[in-house]
Amino acid sequence: MLKQSDFYRDRDLHRIDLGNGISLRGVSIAGINTHISVPELKICFDVGYSHPSLLHHKKYFITHSHMDHASGIPYIISNKSLTKQVGAEFYMPDAMIEPMDLIMNTWASLEGHDYEWNFRSASTEEDLIVNPSWVVRSFPTFHRVKSNGYCLFSRKTKLKPEYSHLNGEDLRSLKEKGQRIDEDIDKPILAVTGDTKIEFLDASPYLNEVEYLVVESTYASSIKSIESCREWGHIHFDEILPRLEAFKGKNIILKHFSRRHHFKEVLKILDEKVQDKELRSKLLVLPF
Repeated sequence: MLKQSDFYRDRDLHRIDLGNGISLRGVSIAGINTHISVPELKICFDVGYSHPSLLHHKKYFITHSHMDHASGIPYIISNKSLTKQVGAEFYMPDAMIEPMDLIMNTWASLEGHDYEWNFRSASTEEDLIVNPSWVVRSFPTFHRVKSNGYCLFSRKTKLKPEYSHLNGEDLRSLKEKGQRIDEDIDKPILAVTGDTKIEFLDASPYLNEVEYLVVESTYASSIKSIESCREWGHIHFDEILPRLEAFKGKNIILKHFSRRHHFKEVLKILDEKVQDKELRSKLLVLPF
């Protein structure tokens, strides 16, 4: 389990080692800028208004169309063209694809330049392959516009138990006949939401088992009521509080706090509201 002190500054971003050979790097302030990247895998969840550290990633998973999460898409495409990089893949809710195509065509016309881009649907039915050891799956979230969250799974392939008694020659024979003799074992490691209401946890109960859950918590105190927070498609920390015991992973990392909050204030609020030391130790706040 990680501690709050495990975050450290990396230029103007925060970074934390998640084990499994990966780390998290990012920033999140409601209405300003949100992006969470896993640099070792060259993937990113949301792009905010972009950042130089994101320009060499390969796959971008966009949660929804609000500008503080997605306005950096044209900038990334432009810079990839400038540096002659192969076009990246942007996965996003279906409803975003046509408008984003229009935005990019308009931008290309304004600049007098031909760009390449690849906008793809982030279907909940599909494994989005990062490499043979890692896959991403989208899960439904509930905001004012169409939205997704994304979960990164580690993948190991092992021989199916029913074939464990066979020798190498028999196994090769089955493979030559087109029989799959192994199976994928996927483990949820990192889940990231964009803006959403708390019901995303009910829609995807496996998220209670993910090692690290990065979730929005736009408000933590009485400066905004739960009802008002929900009206705008956001989560108040008081909605997370009763669900802490159900979470069996290592850490919940809270992000996307309103500018009405301050980082040290949020830590103090959590200390006051979560008296159980074991549950409090599971809670981290992405510094802002």
